[in-house]
Amino acid sequence: MKTTKYFLFFLPLTILVLASCGGSRPAAPAATFTPTTTATAFPSPTSTPAPSETPTMLPTDTLAYQDTVIPQVGAPCLAGNDAIQAALQAAIPKQFWGLRYQTNGVHPPSMLLFGVSTGETKMLAAQDKTSSSVSLDLARFFYLHADGALDSLWVVVGAASPDAPYYSFNELPQFGWHSSQEAQATLSKPGQVFSIGIGDWYVYQDGIHWDQCAAQGQYTPASICGLGQLLDKSGSAAFFSKGTPPEGWFAFGWNIFPNRVNAYSFPFPNEITFPEAACAKK
Repeated sequence: MKTTKYFLFFLPLTILVLASCGGSRPAAPAATFTPTTTATAFPSPTSTPAPSETPTMLPTDTLAYQDTVIPQVGAPCLAGNDAIQAALQAAIPKQFWGLRYQTNGVHPPSMLLFGVSTGETKMLAAQDKTSSSVSLDLARFFYLHADGALDSLWVVVGAASPDAPYYSFNELPQFGWHSSQEAQATLSKPGQVFSIGIGDWYVYQDGIHWDQCAAQGQYTPASICGLGQLLDKSGSAAFFSKGTPPEGWFAFGWNIFPNRVNAYSFPFPNEITFPEAACAKK
């Protein structure tokens, strides 16, 4: 896997870029704009050939998953609980509910939501017929639909393979994670507020077009492009359309930033305390 990483993450009032540690591609300049909730006219996606390069982290055939739930620190909170829904509605202003697609026609478009950690984490071991493998760290987040209904989403927060360094979807020095152990420990605490989003030129209002990632992605490494093609299975199209993740689908390639980081802060709490009864064990 390439060690040079580019992240572009759009937030409602400011375009924020985490510059790469090196490499020839320059980081996009910061700019402010007022996004629209309805996307501006954008060219319809066209199919592009799959990348000829096979990234080191890219399994080469149909993946088989081994789903392993990591033991929790404390009790996981339960989705569909009225008390949790009320807590999120009280803490997060209504204008930040639901999925938010944003583009200004100049910078890459993005899809964004605000999630709250449930305290549930797990690992998926993906393996192909040649025994190439990748380990995915996932965390579950509550979020609100535009009408205030409660839902939850599993998100890949990091990935590792035997021949590549750990790939984190939050590399912030103080508030990020840089190993599987750090990711699981950080996200096992319920009630943390995060901005969760994906932004690049292959992100459209009708889904994430991973087949265009290698050719059009400005901030996404080739290894992530290839793995995204295998994992998405058009699930992002259904998620963007309905606002509810399809059965068995999880978000991959999304950047995750805690609200407590000043540069990414929004006018709501960094943490939400769920009622004790809402976090009873299943």
